[in-house]
Amino acid sequence: MSKGRSSTIPSSAMRKILKATNDIRLYVHYQCIHLYLSGESRNRIAEILILNLETIGNYIQAYCSEGLERLFMDHSPGRPRRLTPEQEQELCQVIVNKKKLHHHEIARILFEDECMIRDYQALSNTWFPTGQQKRTLTYGQHRGAKLMDTIDYETGEIYVEVIF
Repeated sequence: MSKGRSSTIPSSAMRKILKATNDIRLYVHYQCIHLYLSGESRNRIAEILILNLETIGNYIQAYCSEGLERLFMDHSPGRPRRLTPEQEQELCQVIVNKKKLHHHEIARILFEDECMIRDYQALSNTWFPTGQQKRTLTYGQHRGAKLMDTIDYETGEIYVEVIF
């Protein structure tokens, strides 16, 4: 264990805590603390858990200040909202009532989505034992399709376009 780190949780107890949780997010938080208490550096923990160094620091700081209880989250905070509550309410009214927006009548409310479906000519054997990987030639023919769709909020009419 590194100098200056006092482990208040024995390693065996931490392993039991890790095994007992079913919440993947909480498991990652606990795993971070377990690695920290085992003497791993923050950089190494970030590398192992594939997390941002700042996130690792936040978990460790929360643990050091208030213990494991501080790592539990009722819900994920998610991305911050881009609209103010007033803007959200106005948007809701526009959609529900089809009211005028900036002196223009709304003819249609459309929701649009798109996705890219890639075709990399998947190989028949993609798994090999370590050290026994076979070389498979690929020819750079990476094709795909772009799928775009729009739905009319009021009528439910759907328009789909596939571009190859």
